[in-house]
Amino acid sequence: MVRKSLLAASLLGVLALLQALPLAAQQVGQVTVTSTTASMVWQYSPACAANDYSDVPVRPFLVGSGGQTVLWFAANANGSYASVGTGTGPDILANFQRGTAAGPGCVSWLPPASYPGSTPASYNTGLWLVAPFTPDGTNIEALVHNEFHGEWTNSFAWCWAQTPDSIYLPCDYWNIVSASSSDAGRSFQLLQQPTSNANMPAIALGLPYVPPPTPPPPPSNLPQGMTAQSNILQFGIYYYVLVQQLSSTQSGICPYRALVRDVGTPLTWVGWGGNGYTVTVPTSYPEGASLPLCVPVPGIDAPFRFSWSYNTVLNQLILIGQDTILAMTGRGISVTGCPIAPNVTNTPDSAFVYMTATIDGMGQLTPGQAETCLLQINSVGNWQSTKSITGQAYPSLLDPRSPQIVPGEINFQFSGSQPWLYFTQLNSYSNTNRNGYDRDVVRLPLSVTVSTGTTGR
Repeated sequence: MVRKSLLAASLLGVLALLQALPLAAQQVGQVTVTSTTASMVWQYSPACAANDYSDVPVRPFLVGSGGQTVLWFAANANGSYASVGTGTGPDILANFQRGTAAGPGCVSWLPPASYPGSTPASYNTGLWLVAPFTPDGTNIEALVHNEFHGEWTNSFAWCWAQTPDSIYLPCDYWNIVSASSSDAGRSFQLLQQPTSNANMPAIALGLPYVPPPTPPPPPSNLPQGMTAQSNILQFGIYYYVLVQQLSSTQSGICPYRALVRDVGTPLTWVGWGGNGYTVTVPTSYPEGASLPLCVPVPGIDAPFRFSWSYNTVLNQLILIGQDTILAMTGRGISVTGCPIAPNVTNTPDSAFVYMTATIDGMGQLTPGQAETCLLQINSVGNWQSTKSITGQAYPSLLDPRSPQIVPGEINFQFSGSQPWLYFTQLNSYSNTNRNGYDRDVVRLPLSVTVSTGTTGR
């Protein structure tokens, strides 16, 4: 009872702070990489499987009595191997290895991907654990990225191009399902339809999959659906997440929120409708009439989809994304003086970028500081086509001191003046001969400072 009372008190303190912080005045700030010497957080080793690599932004959370053990989402759909932190002291996000709180080992949190014969209605093909949230260190709710690949089904009814050795994005239908754990992350269970093995959609496009014609009309380089979700943040009595909506009629970044509910009760996510959270998620595959789509937030464009953190120096949200240098320069965004990622020896084609925003009591996001270059990189596409270069992907901003910034906080929602930029380093094909599996997780130190000017709310 004493421990439960202390936990309840600490969580109420976090809740109150989260409600108060967004009301502070906006500060004009700067986020900078202070060193391009990377620290290794997780190094590729085919101990669990040759194709076990980090394919999502790293997502840590604390579990156990008093929140003593760090678990991570940092794997892919080929096993979804569990990861546990091995950092000590205040820098508890310095390292991780495959395993759980019970120790090192190869534990699959989800079943492996299975594409041949799959259907978009199952929401049960490639599954990536991407966004966890735990209220108490024992019970965990998680969003799971799902990918239907029509080009890998062995059925021309789903895609005119059957390409088992390559991805053809116009034949893809990506959405988000959910999983949960009630044993502090030792295992996870998918939330499924009661009468079939189809997964329940958690955040899904209100439109059915449409096989593209041949040849497909431009633009045809994107999948359909909902994808690239951020980590989950809690403000007041709601959880929030950023999602990229991919639709021929209305694409962009949308916030979704879910009411905080009793432990063990599945979350119900609702999307932004332009004046409030009114866009409901389909409860099954939308085979009939189309449902309303979420309304993207103006000024928070497609690059900002990977990570967000509430920064207590700026009293604002810092959003992390990725953009092409061509698109940035076309909009007048300078990369002059922007550092280049470690091991990049060619001319980079993209950049990790940041912006700031605030969120009010109604959950409305308001952009603050505009998109700014953080680190110049080689994109996944550039890396795949060139093969001899090192690439960078899946950025996230994390502060190991988040549990000290806000005592009782166990989901690493907060950052201070010296957070870190974590990302996946895509090692050269030519040096490894591992089919692109050789990918490490590294981090670079950041500095968050306040500029001389401020802007009021």
